[in-house]
Amino acid sequence: MGLAVVESLVERGWSITIVDKDRNAGERTAKRLGAQVMFFETNVTNYEEQADAFAATWRRWNRLDLVFANAGISDRTDIVEPAEEQDNGAPQRPDTSVLDVCLLGVVYTSYLALHFFRKNESKGGSLVMTSSIAGIYAAPGVSIYAAAKHGVIGLTRSLAYRLQKRCERITVNAICPAFVATGLVNPNLVKRVPEKYITPAATIVRAVHGFVQDRGLTGEVAECSGSEIFYRPGLSFSNEGSEWLMTGGLKSFLGPGEEQAVRK
Repeated sequence: MGLAVVESLVERGWSITIVDKDRNAGERTAKRLGAQVMFFETNVTNYEEQADAFAATWRRWNRLDLVFANAGISDRTDIVEPAEEQDNGAPQRPDTSVLDVCLLGVVYTSYLALHFFRKNESKGGSLVMTSSIAGIYAAPGVSIYAAAKHGVIGLTRSLAYRLQKRCERITVNAICPAFVATGLVNPNLVKRVPEKYITPAATIVRAVHGFVQDRGLTGEVAECSGSEIFYRPGLSFSNEGSEWLMTGGLKSFLGPGEEQAVRK
């Protein structure tokens, strides 16, 4: 998905920094696409490495208009399946790398994106995060992945709400792909899945470009299924109390220094 978006942007004349852990693939892609593409080897779970990539991008292009937070892996442990006991009677610690890549890495990316967008002359930019339909529906077999992707949607909506309140020119949106034949999916499985249930990368590209082109879209969650894109609204408030609390009502009752204490 990331490669498809990069290629589409290059066709439109954009200058691009590809950030990926796979040095060989990244360097090959940058060489193939030409001088307007730079590759920076980065582990997205490492904040310093992400910060270096953003800083290098700024030095090279002197602006940042779009950040596509797309890195991802799938579950390494199925926490529902019975696990073998260790000597102390408890199972081994589950592998939660998927949270580091799919959620913590996105938090780092978002934090850095906002900083560098504000350095632009326009003080604006577009942040697009990759969630999943597993962030909308119950996801069989990938419980931790689903938790991370639900978190991405929460982060998207929270950031967009606060940035709008601050009247900043930064938009934040998320895409939620259905079944896309990415590197996370076994190619043999792709061959067995009916074509009508496979979402082409072109749909993802359209969703990302839609967010870049329409600056009025922020806080949106675009479910990408097949060739269709559905904008999924958040839940409405259950009552006046919930609305008051989640739209800043509590702030009027906080004294100096109390807001930070509440957050901690």
